[in-house]
Amino acid sequence: MKTAYFIEKREFDQKRNKFYLYYQFKCHSISNSMMVMPDGCINIWFTCVPQAPYGKVCGSVLRSKKIQLTPGAEYFGVRFPLGGESLTWNCSMKDIVECKMPIKDILSLDDPAYQLANIPSFEERIQRFQGTIGTLFLNEDRCSPIVMTALYNIHLSKGNITMNDLAQRLGLSTRYVRKTI
Repeated sequence: MKTAYFIEKREFDQKRNKFYLYYQFKCHSISNSMMVMPDGCINIWFTCVPQAPYGKVCGSVLRSKKIQLTPGAEYFGVRFPLGGESLTWNCSMKDIVECKMPIKDILSLDDPAYQLANIPSFEERIQRFQGTIGTLFLNEDRCSPIVMTALYNIHLSKGNITMNDLAQRLGLSTRYVRKTI
């Protein structure tokens, strides 16, 4: 993918012992696709076009694939690391894999994309996200230790692990792992 520019900022949250990646880029005027890879992370994307801003939560893909972007559009995103938090919504993590969901359908807020689209700088967008939307996503103690350990093992194996192997690593039955995760 060709971009007019790309910037990113990693921030370490000492309270949660996690890094969060904030990024912003502007698509080249003729570029309209990007390759995404499976990584287990969840991204919140905002298309920052003042006339038609849009926010969505994107789950990890299971296989590499191309996604379509708007040529010339500016994007702001936040990447949540694997297993750190589960988002505040009324669906399971299984529902978000291979899925893009409008953020306004997940949150009980007005679409925050309108706010972010009209903010001129990357740093100001990060601050606005952290002060409003981010507080809904960064709550503590929402993943059990079993789920955290399972996600960590899945991440280490790059997704190439059977349910039986995962259960064995966790010291649990396959049936229990299936019910829990």
